[in-house]
Amino acid sequence: MPLLAPPQPPLLVAIADDDRKRFWFRRWLVDWIVLTILVTAWFISLGPIPGILALMVAKDILVALLAVGLGLNQQRASEKYTMLQQPHVRDQTLISDTSEGDQEGGRRLQSRS
Repeated sequence: MPLLAPPQPPLLVAIADDDRKRFWFRRWLVDWIVLTILVTAWFISLGPIPGILALMVAKDILVALLAVGLGLNQQRASEKYTMLQQPHVRDQTLISDTSEGDQEGGRRLQSRS
């Protein structure tokens, strides 16, 4: 029976993806989240009307911080960049064509003149 050789050991070189920058970014996110919660709690202590308004604003701020933390702004930037590379259809507009008896509201492109 032939003997099998052991697998190769893993490489000793690790590729880093700028951990310090990521750490400070996460720390910045946590700081803003804590600050938002503390300011909201302070407004809640002022009464019901300021508290409700503070909760409405805090919700939007926390959702925006979540979007930044998930990297949604980077995805949007890359989408915008790819959209800028595509050819534009500047002389055509999308209009609804219901005059021809199309019950579903068919659409066609019409050139601007």
